[in-house]
Amino acid sequence: MTPRRLVVTALLLAGCATWSWHPSTALLAQADRLSERGEYARAVEVYDEFLARHSDDGEVPRARARRATAAAIVSARAEIDGLRRELGLREAEIARMAQELGRLGRALAAREGELASRDAEVERLRLELAARQAEVARLASEAERLGADLERLKRIDMRLERRRP
Repeated sequence: MTPRRLVVTALLLAGCATWSWHPSTALLAQADRLSERGEYARAVEVYDEFLARHSDDGEVPRARARRATAAAIVSARAEIDGLRRELGLREAEIARMAQELGRLGRALAAREGELASRDAEVERLRLELAARQAEVARLASEAERLGADLERLKRIDMRLERRRP
């Protein structure tokens, strides 16, 4: 082996010796990748697995912090989804109430039209009643006058009969 190849081989072996691969590193890297891809629920599961298996690892504080962040995101997303559902329900309720309000507005307008017609009819009937009451008063006055005339005629007729032999 040439000295150059020997140096390259030694460097490669030295590089491999300084790189330490542990199963804990793989789990943590997987959780980090899931978190970076936005798969926060799955990342929380992998962080939990890491924390359960490797509680003495030096990366535990970082794993706990990243797990807490991912769990908070999962929780916030669940809350957002719930709020969106609730908003959808409320918007549907508002639409239903707006339709009901429109229907009630139309019914109110119809009732107001009927009321205006009835008010006009009541006013017409009041005027007719007043006219009939005036007619009754006129007829009563005429009947009284006619009664008085009849009484005068009776008196005249009685006088005339007294004068006849």
